[in-house]
Amino acid sequence: MKRVIWNKAALTGPRILSLSTKDSHLITFTDPSSAPYMNWEGEKAPDPPAKMMCAVTGQPAKYRDPLTGQPFATLAAFKQLREKAS
Repeated sequence: MKRVIWNKAALTGPRILSLSTKDSHLITFTDPSSAPYMNWEGEKAPDPPAKMMCAVTGQPAKYRDPLTGQPFATLAAFKQLREKAS
């Protein structure tokens, strides 16, 4: 069986090199003029999404009923949601 030799095309244009470790993230642009301007100083982080509350008990919900789409926290609440749905 013959061996096939693949020739890779040469990379052209600006490239982005990324290196991420557990402690830090580094992004390098080979052509700095093509790099976007990033100024995050003074910007506030977006608010976290609101926690789902159980439709029956009012407790923080860990689960969502696939049939009705309602959030629920306990098995008893799940049973009540299913009784109302049927």
